[in-house]
Amino acid sequence: MERESFVFYRSFYEGIKELPRDIQGEVLTAIMEYGLNGVTTENQKQITKAMFALIKPQLDANNQKFENGKKGGRPFKNSLVVII
Repeated sequence: MERESFVFYRSFYEGIKELPRDIQGEVLTAIMEYGLNGVTTENQKQITKAMFALIKPQLDANNQKFENGKKGGRPFKNSLVVII
């Protein structure tokens, strides 16, 4: 599943910016690989795995919303159409 964009929340940034620079890069790369390409990166450090485990459910929820939107979204509650 390749995408052109994904949602990156301020809360992701706030948590990641507190990490050492080398870990920040690894976490950001893991998020971007998953968000854009649906790929989980291998050989991650433990802190990267932990951070990604916290962020992945939100990325999955956003992807599900995106896929549902491509199907036309939620149907109207009142399906009766009146043409005047």
